Amino acid sequence: MLYLVTEQEVVRGILNAKDVEDHTLAFFRHIENINVGLLRHSMKFIDIAAKQVDTEAQLMLSDLRDVRVS
Repeated sequence: MLYLVTEQEVVRGILNAKDVEDHTLAFFRHIENINVGLLRHSMKFIDIAAKQVDTEAQLMLSDLRDVRVS
């Protein structure tokens, strides 16, 4: 399975940690209406590949955020 660097950090730091419920905290944010045309700014918040939103990365992020970490 392919892991992105941030995902590896979350897996090691949260999902595989001891006493997870006592020692971890996660903040989730949902940013709407990002103008992908402004690449220099939008790429700070979403994964971009070939000047378009990287849908595979977004699906992996959604799974990590909404299923695995929650």
